[in-house]
Amino acid sequence: MIHHWLGVYFKQDKLIELKPIELVFEQIGLQGGLPNSAEQDDSIDQLKYLLPQAIAAIKKQMREARDSFEKETRPKLDAQLEKLKIQENKHFEQLDLFMQNSEQLIAIKEKKQQQETQAIRSRFEEYRQWIKETMNTEDQPYIQVVAAVVH
Repeated sequence: MIHHWLGVYFKQDKLIELKPIELVFEQIGLQGGLPNSAEQDDSIDQLKYLLPQAIAAIKKQMREARDSFEKETRPKLDAQLEKLKIQENKHFEQLDLFMQNSEQLIAIKEKKQQQETQAIRSRFEEYRQWIKETMNTEDQPYIQVVAAVVH
């Protein structure tokens, strides 16, 4: 998961920059936690107008963060999947050894081998899927606007 809190700066309706939220709080003196005055003025319309531009800028930055994250984790993911493949092959080898030493009838051995092979494949496929899901991120970021500050 990639988790960023960002401040989006506009000047005269033009996007200026994105900053980590901690820097925004520091710059506007919000460390102490000012209460919401619940005052409303015409800045609400301006903020609504700028929201799509802010979201577009955040999406771009989040895509870049995701690309960087993917680039960093891809080798780890590939290594995990390779280890898993090796482990799966060991399970198949162990199954083959067991079946070779089994004194059951051939028909029963073949059926049991098919069942066990399918069970191994299924378990390892579930684990592969879990690894991919935990080491990858979604293409579309979840963006939530939690505050707008006008000063």
